[in-house]
Amino acid sequence: MIKMKKTLLMATGALLAAGFASSDAKAVDVELYGQVNKTLISADNGSTTEVAVRDNDKSSTRVGLKGEQALDNGLTASVLVEYELNGDNTRDKDLFATTAGGSSTLTERHARVGLSGMFGTVLLGQTSDATDGAAEQDMAGVNDLLGSDIRRFGGASSFVGAGNPTVSTVFKTFDSVRSDVIAYHTPVIAGVQGRISTAEGGNVDAAAFYKGKYDAFAVKAAIGYEMKNDGVDATLEDEVYGSISVKHDSSLAATYAYATEGRDSGTEAEMHYFKVGYTFDALEVAADYATADATTGHEGKAYGIGAQYNLGHGVSVAGAYRQLEAENSTASADDIDLIMANVRVKF
Repeated sequence: MIKMKKTLLMATGALLAAGFASSDAKAVDVELYGQVNKTLISADNGSTTEVAVRDNDKSSTRVGLKGEQALDNGLTASVLVEYELNGDNTRDKDLFATTAGGSSTLTERHARVGLSGMFGTVLLGQTSDATDGAAEQDMAGVNDLLGSDIRRFGGASSFVGAGNPTVSTVFKTFDSVRSDVIAYHTPVIAGVQGRISTAEGGNVDAAAFYKGKYDAFAVKAAIGYEMKNDGVDATLEDEVYGSISVKHDSSLAATYAYATEGRDSGTEAEMHYFKVGYTFDALEVAADYATADATTGHEGKAYGIGAQYNLGHGVSVAGAYRQLEAENSTASADDIDLIMANVRVKF
């Protein structure tokens, strides 16, 4: 493990030095981009009903700068800086809390540099782990509100009964997000790209992503493996997760995602996710279903149905209904019902 980390570090340093040492001292052109993504959500846990306006945690409100510059030696340097405003979001704040929503502060999502060439791409800094998105390859539509990470909406909210677990306790997708990493992405060959990263703290991620077309079927798929060395959970050894999505030229699409974990001891969590969708020009409709086994011994089920209309120019509106169920070996909790309306504006 230590040898691999040293090899990645030495390779990154050598490539960055070679690329920038021979280039002219001129600034990289950057592009400003971002989005505002807000959700109106009604939640009912069988005992309490609340309505709130929240930041959509599935794709947060954010602003960023990105750019790249071709260098004289055939390499391309890139930069990405991105911050989010997501403090009062749909996952981390209890939907049944009675306190008024507060203002958000800027939080770093990405701050990395990169160097690309015939060899692929090397990235250094705060950015996506190699497995980020491996469990979320999805062309079935209504992605503003429906997806394999069930806890994005209501994650901090508790069921009533069966020990009162939170939604995040019962449902887990395992998907990595962002860390301070050294990462390498291979060139895309026959639609396949390999990715590997090692993060500050010890976790090592590896993944393969695929995108292609077979006759009338478009296919996106990914599989990821994460070796846990950060010491946050002493019994957790590794996680494996992946997803596949297929869309026919008729606009009918289906998605499946799976995740599991390996532990030295205790119950291992597992998740299955299914989704079907259809697109009518700018209108998308979809339905999904998920099952989950938690380390606490809880079992969960989730059902969802929704629609999304893409107005063009990066503007979309969506609505969805989701029902969440949880039980343990002795009791079943009351269902949680979520009714959601969403508006996203990109710039």
